[in-house]
Amino acid sequence: MTGHGRPGSGGGIGGWGSVGVGSVGMKWNPAFSQTLYDVWGLGNASYTWKLAAPWFTRLADVRPAVGSPPLLFFDAQPPPHGFLMTWLQIIILGIVQGITEFLPVSSSGHLVVVESLFGYLGQPRLPDLVEVNILLHAGTLGAIVCYYWRRIVQLVAQDRRVVGLLIAGTIPAVAVGLPVERYASHLLEDPFLTGWMFLLTGGLLLWSGRYSEGTLDYVQLTYGQAILIGIFQAAAILPGLSRSGWTIAAGLLIGMRRDAAAAFSFLLAIPVIGGATVLQLNKLLAGQSGGTPTPVLAVGTAVAFAVGLISLWGLVKLVRHGRLAWFAGYLFPLGLAVILWQSLN
Repeated sequence: MTGHGRPGSGGGIGGWGSVGVGSVGMKWNPAFSQTLYDVWGLGNASYTWKLAAPWFTRLADVRPAVGSPPLLFFDAQPPPHGFLMTWLQIIILGIVQGITEFLPVSSSGHLVVVESLFGYLGQPRLPDLVEVNILLHAGTLGAIVCYYWRRIVQLVAQDRRVVGLLIAGTIPAVAVGLPVERYASHLLEDPFLTGWMFLLTGGLLLWSGRYSEGTLDYVQLTYGQAILIGIFQAAAILPGLSRSGWTIAAGLLIGMRRDAAAAFSFLLAIPVIGGATVLQLNKLLAGQSGGTPTPVLAVGTAVAFAVGLISLWGLVKLVRHGRLAWFAGYLFPLGLAVILWQSLN
């Protein structure tokens, strides 16, 4: 294999210049490489070369006549995205989302911290974390629908008043979420803020663990109580504030049973996460993607769904036994560690 790189490029694959396979010269074309990235995340030429080398080696057996131009001749550098790292990142984020969405520890906060760690370790950052966050939440939304499908059917067929309660509880999240995403989306990706919000959630969980359980079922809620729970949910748009933790704590505050508070919390997630997912899918269909390849997003969503289904089953058991306060012992050191890391960084 001989190099034909530009002067100063170092030649060959390592210098991102052209390479020769036998007598077949080759350079990377920006449009070709970008297409690979857009479709499959194949942006890093070194990984692309490892995948394609056997094919190119066989192709090299077809030699052009002496003096004729090379059979393959692409030009310029590829975009600096890593094929394997992009897929590994989304799988890790999908697992994190699936585990933490139904635990009172803030899944969005964990996504912000883990994604920031990728950047700190020198790995390429995902182009749009808000987009990734929404679609990973869509995966865990699917887990909620699968787990509570009988109850959802019952709500539509019989307890239609609860549908009105869910709509009332969603209004605060819409009123807060849309302006924040449009005008202050940087807050949704701020690891320093996330660290402080972890501490706040830990304090709330400690309080909820000491609060006595009530007797109220979610079908007995008033519209005002549903809106109050919705206000707690709207506050949890900030990373580090657990949506499930805050809404379950709000339910306990107004005298709900623990299992009823958990059920209403997860049912309340359906219109909020579902609405955000629909808006994000409209952007993708309109060609307004944040830059993460669609197949990568799809894999992350599927991983979040599978892991989330298992996590949801576990959380329901923990809530019934009043074990939410246990997670404060995890959130306090985590929050302090994130704050210290960001302060030193």
